[in-house]
Amino acid sequence: MAKLFLNENECKELQQRYKKGGEGHGHFKLYLHDIIWEYFRPYREKREYYAAHQDEVREILLQGAHKAKEIVAPTIDKVRTVTGIKY
Repeated sequence: MAKLFLNENECKELQQRYKKGGEGHGHFKLYLHDIIWEYFRPYREKREYYAAHQDEVREILLQGAHKAKEIVAPTIDKVRTVTGIKY
């Protein structure tokens, strides 16, 4: 699991720490927690930002909906023409 968050040198350092002794699974769990917490920091901060700025989220979603509608409108028109569905 640590390989997902550590580079090659950090993995080697971690292996050396455990070969030396004095540290067990508890130490590893705390170390891994810190690494994962730091790795996901930007995502947590971004989520916290958007949680505090709901109006901005709604605006982004509205812009995306308008953009999607523009993209699919020609296809929807073709489908309605072919099927005879009026709107």
